[in-house]
Amino acid sequence: VLLVDLEAQRVRATVALRPGDEPGRVIADPTGRFFVALRRGGAVVSIDSQSGQISERRAVCATPRGLAYDAAQSRLYVACQSGELVTLGPTGAPLRTLLLDPERRDLRDVLLINGQVYLTRFRSAELLAITPEGTIASTSAPPVASASVCGTDSCTRPVRSSREW
Repeated sequence: VLLVDLEAQRVRATVALRPGDEPGRVIADPTGRFFVALRRGGAVVSIDSQSGQISERRAVCATPRGLAYDAAQSRLYVACQSGELVTLGPTGAPLRTLLLDPERRDLRDVLLINGQVYLTRFRSAELLAITPEGTIASTSAPPVASASVCGTDSCTRPVRSSREW
């Protein structure tokens, strides 16, 4: 992982990870600490932006993907491809690990909007609203696009535009 000074256009620090970790999403907290999801490392690392050093490595799940930080609660949410939503406090072990629904794996991103936690699923393009208790409050997905079926004379079904969503 490279920490870059954009104004000076130079690399400030190079943070070494374990072989095979595969860094993914990155998010920062208000203190300047960066959190990096390690897609194949099964963990999240905390990197101090001033020193460029890893301050903590925490196991979360086999396949962490999305990250969201709740500054009001000092919590980091981690969406896992395997279907878990992991909640981390400022340091240490996870505060909570939820397997939301065995059928709803393939989580990608976690969003925090006005205190509401949302998860996305990659292949189905679903958006899941999560209650504070950790259950799925609602789901939504874009409509399935229609394909044009064209013969030699004319098309029998029009393609729906994404603007119709």
